[in-house]
Amino acid sequence: MEQNHSSLFELSIDATTASTIKNSTQWAKIVSICGIIMGGMLVLLGFIFPAILKNSVRSSGMSRYERDSFDGAMATGIGMGMVMYIIFGGLIILGNVFLLNYANKTTRALQTNDQVALNAGMAGLRNYFTFWGIVMILWLLLMIIGVLGILTTTL
Repeated sequence: MEQNHSSLFELSIDATTASTIKNSTQWAKIVSICGIIMGGMLVLLGFIFPAILKNSVRSSGMSRYERDSFDGAMATGIGMGMVMYIIFGGLIILGNVFLLNYANKTTRALQTNDQVALNAGMAGLRNYFTFWGIVMILWLLLMIIGVLGILTTTL
């Protein structure tokens, strides 16, 4: 009597699985390209941000004395805003490069039936989820610290 068993290391990709993976790589490519463009626009906005704010203050109708006293606080806000836009844009670009890596390598693996390329593509997908998992954990910790800081100052 023949035993029909399969270990994890003997998995194969059938036509249904290949079609599903191909579909996911197409969407991953679309999402990653849009994400890279969005991240690039955020970085660009980070560099344009100071000029936009300075022009809006100049045309606001404030007197020169009011503008001069406002400039110190505004410079700090502009600097922080610029840095935040650039950091968030860079994070979005980096995360989406991992996703694009998954899409390109996995597509190539399916076309050429190359196990090494499939492994590299799956590693790109793992990197994508690892990256965003770490970013979300750090963001959650910063939010918790912020809420605790607000609560301690108001109580």
